[in-house]
Amino acid sequence: TMPVAGLSRRRADNDANPRNGESIELRFRLASASLGSSTEFAQLYTRYRRLIPVGARGRLALRGEIGATWRDEFDELPPQVRFFAGGDTSVRGYDYESLGPVDDEGNVIGGSNLVTASVEYEHTVRGNWGVAVFADTGNAFFGRDVNERTGVGLGVIWRSPVGPLRAYFAHPLDDDRSVRLHVTFGADL
Repeated sequence: TMPVAGLSRRRADNDANPRNGESIELRFRLASASLGSSTEFAQLYTRYRRLIPVGARGRLALRGEIGATWRDEFDELPPQVRFFAGGDTSVRGYDYESLGPVDDEGNVIGGSNLVTASVEYEHTVRGNWGVAVFADTGNAFFGRDVNERTGVGLGVIWRSPVGPLRAYFAHPLDDDRSVRLHVTFGADL
């Protein structure tokens, strides 16, 4: 048993392809033996996104997320409520959920805390086509040792009537891995 409470707020100048707007999401989870759970923890997660117009053809997109878990024993925390980083909407340049603490065998097991941040500049080139440059950083972790990972890259954007289709080419700065392709579709906020 794990009750979840959440709040979200979104405002934008256009639903499908906004130039200006923001969204915030706040989520709180609780598991307790008194509620019938086999483990006990409390977890808080928040995500913020902000879009800022820059001149007639540009846009700055800022994104950040923070998560914290208070628990008795981390090993008893189910994997689906642990924090992971990496992927299309996290730290680009890394595989989906490939960042976080690892076990003795090198497998990513997730963390009790999460911090990620992203800054992206988009510029309309012609019609519904645009280009972007970005930097993402962050990680999932225990305690206060973030050990952040950073990815940078370039993107191509097509703004369809139902939302943007994006193709990003991202490179992690923290190791010698090659360029990774990330493709996303849908609203920015």
